[in-house]
Amino acid sequence: FQLGGAAPTPQIFDDAIYAQRFDRVLSGPDFPLDTPVVEPPITHPLHLRFGDSIWLEGYALERTAVQAGEPLVLTLYWRTSARMDEKYIVSNQVIGPDHQIVSQIEGQPGCDALPTDDWPVGELIADHYRVPIAGDATPGDYRLVIGMMNGDGGARLAVDDATGAAKRDSIELTTVQIGAGP
Repeated sequence: FQLGGAAPTPQIFDDAIYAQRFDRVLSGPDFPLDTPVVEPPITHPLHLRFGDSIWLEGYALERTAVQAGEPLVLTLYWRTSARMDEKYIVSNQVIGPDHQIVSQIEGQPGCDALPTDDWPVGELIADHYRVPIAGDATPGDYRLVIGMMNGDGGARLAVDDATGAAKRDSIELTTVQIGAGP
């Protein structure tokens, strides 16, 4: 390409001449990736199993300190090792020093756009949340806890570490600090 000047004459190829060679040499029944898939770096890697085949590979939290009235911006990174028929719900809770839930947001991954029964096996799923913090929240340290449950409101999935040792039905990701609001 050259700015200004005369436009080049496009070359025209007869597809009947090249189609058979293309089909025979350059194409096949599928086009597998020949380079590694680039995945985003995970700030806080975990590798915890929920249920039989869902893995929480880690999370990212925009900030661990927010003012009352500001949301916590959280990304969970999931992967499945097998196809699923169930639509699971993710629960994100902020729990106060008195063990009371002061904030909670639940839903299917990806703002209900990435249900677990549609997850491709082995693919990393980035699941974003804005966990609301009330404007009148008392300043202090709070726990950020997540869990996953059956879509019909049933039981929570058990959380295991990579060795299979059972932990419980939720996992504390980190402690967050909430400051006085405006």
